[in-house]
Amino acid sequence: MSTRRGRGGQPCALCAHRPSSRRGEHVLPTWLIDARFPASDRPFTSGPTGQAIRSYDHFQRVMLPCCRECNSVLEHRFETPAHEAIERLLDGHEVPPGPDADLVRRWLLKTWLLLAHPRAEYKDSVLQGAVLRWRHAPWVFGWMVQGTEPPEGLSAWAFRYVTPYEKPEQPELVDLATGWRDGTFVEPEVFELALQTLNVVVVHHPGLRLELAAERRGELVRLWPAPRGTAITGLPTHHARPVLWRVG
Repeated sequence: MSTRRGRGGQPCALCAHRPSSRRGEHVLPTWLIDARFPASDRPFTSGPTGQAIRSYDHFQRVMLPCCRECNSVLEHRFETPAHEAIERLLDGHEVPPGPDADLVRRWLLKTWLLLAHPRAEYKDSVLQGAVLRWRHAPWVFGWMVQGTEPPEGLSAWAFRYVTPYEKPEQPELVDLATGWRDGTFVEPEVFELALQTLNVVVVHHPGLRLELAAERRGELVRLWPAPRGTAITGLPTHHARPVLWRVG
């Protein structure tokens, strides 16, 4: 990791053309950390599933090598427009139909993808080693700074996760098989993370149609893709993940 030495001089993780600034990009933006995780609320806890929960005096930041130009695009395309709506969603409110819903969906997709980026740097060494990065789909990140829509083959769902953890009686098991599709060898990938109570899972599944029984039953709400302006409402509450993903 290069966290202590800074990221300056490394290639930008988004455009790959310009050098990163020394600080790079806060994957979870500073405004969110300051608002949701002030130092006065310590200790903070985190940990991979199945491992001991760790406690910290400061919220554990996630950084990404990023040039100033791409950082500015992320700020103006995602952070500033979606700021207030994201705060409301994290407070447990619904997002009504309209432009705010589109902003929130793209912000969540962008943020969870960057958390899965192969060059994301987790300050917590345990998480740094435990988080499964997306190493087989480098093309799913560039849209964020190119002004384009997300590529096909991306899906995202959400629910609200509450403690204490309870073992699910019969979670839905979804197999994401690797293999050849239309002349291309495809390796699907999954990233799931709960921030406070908001649990989001993003899946890359090019050439594979996903229809989840949990979505039909209302146990998950689809974030992406979704019709333009669709409200984000009715996020169900669970004590465990209703869907388990098996990749390979």
